[in-house]
Amino acid sequence: MKTKLLFRMYTAIFVCGLSFMSVNAQVVDCKDSTLASAPDFWLSNFYFSKCTNYLNTGGKDIVGSSYVDFNGAGKVIFNNIFVSKDADYTCRLTYGIGWADPVTGCDFNLIVNDALMGTHTVFGPHTANTTIDLPLPLGTLATDWNNVIVIQQARHWPTTLGIQLIKGTTAVPVVKEYPFKISGLNKSILISNLTNEKNSIQIFSVEGKLINSEIVSGTSYVKSINMGVYLIKVNGTPVKVVVQ
Repeated sequence: MKTKLLFRMYTAIFVCGLSFMSVNAQVVDCKDSTLASAPDFWLSNFYFSKCTNYLNTGGKDIVGSSYVDFNGAGKVIFNNIFVSKDADYTCRLTYGIGWADPVTGCDFNLIVNDALMGTHTVFGPHTANTTIDLPLPLGTLATDWNNVIVIQQARHWPTTLGIQLIKGTTAVPVVKEYPFKISGLNKSILISNLTNEKNSIQIFSVEGKLINSEIVSGTSYVKSINMGVYLIKVNGTPVKVVVQ
């Protein structure tokens, strides 16, 4: 009886281990450099982070995973990206979360051909093959040129599996609708159309530090604050606000 119980326990642990590996450990397929330099090659092939020189650019391994983690300000540099036509493209990044603030997430920089294209925020928890589409407008990738796409850790700890280049844009404008209105003007946070009898207002820095928390009544709220980027939670709903 004891032997059977131990066997079942070890079997359960083994199966859970296989499940973990299936989520995090994929077969990394590094392409021949000559083939990879062909125009439009990365439109039909996945570019794994582990096929870059990541260990020498601030990246590091994760035990039992095909994802790449970062040291501070580390980079994953995807080079030898050639395209045959000037067009809009999309860089689809498959990412994970090493650690992220539950409120403000974690940030990475997208750099293309030495130009900073933007800083992007991602949130956890994530499942296998979580992706974010990063637009590369017309003129970002040049024809007859060794284009270089860089993913750089900016705040907290995203991880990367790799990128897939897509021709055209996949971005669909999304307008978030809230039951309230919020803006940042004249060094103040302004919130209107509050409908609750009592409203919870929390203000966080982009690093996740709580700056102010209060319960207010009425339909509007004004808070003087320094210029900058803040994450505001209104009755539990997070909104990123730029105060000017």
